[in-house]
Amino acid sequence: MCASGIVARDTAKWDWLTFLGGCKTHLPPTINHYPIMSDTYVPLISSGVAGPLGVLHLPRMWQKVSLEATDKLASGYPGIGRGFDAMTCASLGLEEQAVKDYIKKNKPTYPQFESVGKGKCEVTYLAGDRETQRRCARV
Repeated sequence: MCASGIVARDTAKWDWLTFLGGCKTHLPPTINHYPIMSDTYVPLISSGVAGPLGVLHLPRMWQKVSLEATDKLASGYPGIGRGFDAMTCASLGLEEQAVKDYIKKNKPTYPQFESVGKGKCEVTYLAGDRETQRRCARV
């Protein structure tokens, strides 16, 4: 209990006490008196979102792989999983490992990543077999 009579074990009072400068001796361990934030992120883009290309789930997959490439993806989330991620790659004719390598190496923005899927740049890097490369080059 502080001199003011407030018990600092209540989390609602920790923030109040921290910002008003009162009774910091009973606060939980923090850095500079602010709560420690997580270093990882949960992907918040829905699978139902499509970018300008019109492919559902592609923005979420890009976000997950981008976060994974920088070790910022929350645990429990794969960069490219076996479900919707794998189906999206298969429908576009993209190899999963090539997508991961491309994003890790080039760190593209989403529009840059989507333009690769349209066949405008570096299609041969992402495309799996020669037939897919030819098909993407015609887009």
